[in-house]
Amino acid sequence: MGLGAFSVPILMAHQTLTSAIAKLVHSLCLENYPCGQGGWVTIIDKRMLLFDSLEELVLSANNITELPSENLPKKLRVLELYGNQISCLKSVNTHPPPPLQHLGLGHNCLGSPEDIQYFTANLWPKLVSLDLSWSGFTELYALVETLSTLPCLRSLILEGNPLTLTPLYPGFALDSLFRLLYLDGTQVTPETRHRVNGLAQLKGKVCTDADVIVSVKKIRGIPALLLNDGIPEFPLISHSYSVSYEFLDRLQYQKNIKMEGHTLANIPQNPKLDLFKTSGEDQNQDLGIPLVMNSTPKQGWAEVIEFNYSSTHRISNLVTLKNFFLRGLWLTVEEEKILSWPAPSAEGTGAKTSTDKKRTEGQKLKDKKKRESILNLIQEAPVKRTLGVIHVELKDLVGGKDKIQVECDLGVLFSEQTIKTAVTAEKEYTNKPKEDMKEDKKEKSSGDTSGQRNRASSKEKGKGQKDSATEGPDHENIPSKMEHLIVEFSIELEKWSSVDQYLKSKK
Repeated sequence: MGLGAFSVPILMAHQTLTSAIAKLVHSLCLENYPCGQGGWVTIIDKRMLLFDSLEELVLSANNITELPSENLPKKLRVLELYGNQISCLKSVNTHPPPPLQHLGLGHNCLGSPEDIQYFTANLWPKLVSLDLSWSGFTELYALVETLSTLPCLRSLILEGNPLTLTPLYPGFALDSLFRLLYLDGTQVTPETRHRVNGLAQLKGKVCTDADVIVSVKKIRGIPALLLNDGIPEFPLISHSYSVSYEFLDRLQYQKNIKMEGHTLANIPQNPKLDLFKTSGEDQNQDLGIPLVMNSTPKQGWAEVIEFNYSSTHRISNLVTLKNFFLRGLWLTVEEEKILSWPAPSAEGTGAKTSTDKKRTEGQKLKDKKKRESILNLIQEAPVKRTLGVIHVELKDLVGGKDKIQVECDLGVLFSEQTIKTAVTAEKEYTNKPKEDMKEDKKEKSSGDTSGQRNRASSKEKGKGQKDSATEGPDHENIPSKMEHLIVEFSIELEKWSSVDQYLKSKK
């Protein structure tokens, strides 16, 4: 076949490559473009209008700062702009957007009162799904009132916004937006509708502060205090223990402190204490506000120290509270030791008479207890020691969880007596004469033939290994199993899922 077969002219309209592709493309995804490096797409320009058949556009994880609705294709139904730098929606008001059914604006810089006014029915008449997650919206009443005008809205995501930390969320939103089928990815059931009924009537009657309940139930794992009869009568030594945690100081107050059913007066804690320079100093500075240390009452030693401590903090600045939760808090266990000495007596100390010498031991013990009850004791300044510090993650409270309950493991503590026992055993072994050490080896080797066989087999397996059964200090007096220091800690956001719960909280 010759080339002439292709020379027959074909009559057809001229078409550019761009227009041909534009008609074929119905869905376009440039998420984190290009190939995971991100930050390449910064502007949605007018040339997007060439894609007149485009119905779905995904531009997440880029660096877009504005949403120019006049540049969006008119057939667009789905628009996702997660993780950009959009901070204003003014252009949406000047140029009506296409009739979108889904709009994803999560993880942007939105959240001002001005942004709320752009989610109205005249701008989004067909919007079915709206995602505003992980933004900065704080005005629950205003946002819900505006969203209630959207006639087709069935799915709403507000997770990660400061307003979700208030007691009325999500109950107030569910009762106000009666057309919703899904809120924060959870289906709205008829049972839920019935339970939240009436919460919408609380609008304007309840402040939108957050109430955070912090509880320390108990601690265990503090080594026992070993009492020795050889200890002198004085000084008297008392030990007490407490748990401290940091929390926001600005715009917060403690409503009450409950312990074992009793209400205690709120005692101010050092308001600008900077305790964790090594662990949390940089994070404290990121918050831009001082933190306050809150402490449980001091308790004496026990195998399990029951605190049953609970404190409620009311926070007005929801944005700061969100940032604090994302950062987490530091928890500390402290020991306080106080030495007490008898005050100088005005009476002289004369020589003991023969009558005093003839007293029985029982009489002397009674006299000693009587003196201790009468003596005026002078206390030295408390000696405080930090037994452990641990960081508690609180991010889940921003992500939709109402309560975090954890057992904080601060590791194993060694008492002073245990450390002294180990050091003494090491010193005694080091200072022991070589002749005695040889004698000990002979005695141990002649005592158990089965032990010899075991040691011989171990030597065959690895040369140069020291036999721990015959060498080294005796650790029999040192506890082999040490209990970890555990703090039972919880932090909870107060939530009203019904009108009855709201009324109970006000009693």
